[in-house]
Amino acid sequence: MAAIRIYEPPQLTIYLRELRRVRGWTQAEFGHRLGVSQSRIAEIERHPERISVKQLLEVLAILGGGFIGQMPQVVAPQGIGPDAANLSRPVPLVQEKPTSDSKGSDPAEHETPGGEW
Repeated sequence: MAAIRIYEPPQLTIYLRELRRVRGWTQAEFGHRLGVSQSRIAEIERHPERISVKQLLEVLAILGGGFIGQMPQVVAPQGIGPDAANLSRPVPLVQEKPTSDSKGSDPAEHETPGGEW
């Protein structure tokens, strides 16, 4: 299957419908596999932006689709160290907790980026 870029919900609608049709499933057949009604499948296909990410991942798993995230290539301005330019490496969501030998360190340095959920 060819990779496609999806930027808007109508494009996701087309993608989900085509994944289902490629398998030869009706909305009712797909609904049975997903454990929902045919009308719920019709609603998901019409308005994919109304379902949660978790639900979308379940839909894609059953249909055999998926998505691939991409990080943009970033070129650091002259004089900036190599770490600033390497934004493609994974960044942990939670930083490591301070060890007992880091007395006097600022607790704010070890908070989850973006604060509490």
